[in-house]
Amino acid sequence: MKIMVGTTTDTEKEKKITEAQIQAALIERLELGGKLIIRLNSGFAMGASGRRIKTAPPGTPDLLVLGQGGQHLFIEVKSPKGKLNSNQVQMHQQLSELGHTVKIVRSMQDVEEVAPL
Repeated sequence: MKIMVGTTTDTEKEKKITEAQIQAALIERLELGGKLIIRLNSGFAMGASGRRIKTAPPGTPDLLVLGQGGQHLFIEVKSPKGKLNSNQVQMHQQLSELGHTVKIVRSMQDVEEVAPL
């Protein structure tokens, strides 16, 4: 069932949400649940001295979530229509083969499922 608000449905609103908004909501919920969140930026960054510093390998998921008792989870955040690139597909496969869990979060509903209160 779709709920109408003006002329926009909830489904249409969900499609307009950005990756940054999804990630912010996800981090907030995870932190409320007592989890430690580490952002895993891939590529390069500039150090204070101006040196280029290599960060995580291409395709690394956006977040590493650490919980009690050694629990951990990798999370890739995408917009509702966002697609994984080939590096992300390969990295997610590698992590899965090593026994790690990788979740893809694309919506506020996904946020609630991955980080229930």
